[in-house]
Amino acid sequence: MRAWSCLTVLSCGVLCAQSATVIRRATSEGEIRGAAISREGQIFTWGDRLQLWALPNLKPRSLANGAFGEGGCLVDLDGDGAQELVSKEGSGLGQLTWRKPPDWKPVVIDDGFETHDCMEATLFGRKGILVIQRYMQVRFYERAEEKRWPYREIYSIYTPSRQTGLSMRDVDGDGRADILCGNYWIKSPEAFELPWHIFAINTYSETPQSAMLAHAVVASNLLVGQGHMYDARVTLFTKPEDPRQLWNALPVEGTYHRVHAVTAWNGILLFGENDGASSRIFAVMNGKAIKIADGIDSLQILPGKDGLVSVGPRELVLWRYDRRK
Repeated sequence: MRAWSCLTVLSCGVLCAQSATVIRRATSEGEIRGAAISREGQIFTWGDRLQLWALPNLKPRSLANGAFGEGGCLVDLDGDGAQELVSKEGSGLGQLTWRKPPDWKPVVIDDGFETHDCMEATLFGRKGILVIQRYMQVRFYERAEEKRWPYREIYSIYTPSRQTGLSMRDVDGDGRADILCGNYWIKSPEAFELPWHIFAINTYSETPQSAMLAHAVVASNLLVGQGHMYDARVTLFTKPEDPRQLWNALPVEGTYHRVHAVTAWNGILLFGENDGASSRIFAVMNGKAIKIADGIDSLQILPGKDGLVSVGPRELVLWRYDRRK
């Protein structure tokens, strides 16, 4: 119970009533498959098209047409201060592309591609992007003027399940950022050319969708949700003294469906379902999931200055989260 006590301090501090208040809803004309928030606090969405949504009015502006997959991220690889979009385009094995404002025309990074996750990263002074190719190969691409960008293969993961969920932080306290990916964390070497080493956090890999995880980190703990399973597990994993061993699992009891959005916001852990009109949003308190909203479909829950934004396949919802003693 000690780990949950620590989490309670981080997420609430005192026992409190919780509720989500919807401020505004906006419908998308096309399907949304992915989303991110810009440095300026605007929401980018991609799916049937690339759109930019202003906050707080949730007015959309179309930037480009295309067939965008779920995987995408905002980056500034050319260092001009304006963020670009890296995303997977096309059905099946498509292309990984880089689109730059103001014309947002695609530059092909690589082809034969399928990805759920990408993020901007700097490894040993090199700026680029981390992606999980075909749900198993963690790669680092660097921008180049030639047709295909060079990449470094970080690690290939072979399990019965697809691996999703990608972020970076110093897991083992050696001062170097490691990679969190699906069931695993990947330990950074001391230099770029040296090999990375992988360690299991959990064994959620029984089916092809089991390791398709969304995650958020609070302190040294990891909250994960199974984003593509109808009967989804939500679990807090606490890091053991030796993080190379399996982490301690504290299941969040309840019945959940497609927990696709997992977010740490102001020290509070939130998770939301991607289950259409039946979707719910929960806050974690005292080791339990407290329902704070019904009927808000969430592929992502993004923090904005005017509140939180849930991005679903057809709708954006701006809402506030209130904690009352």
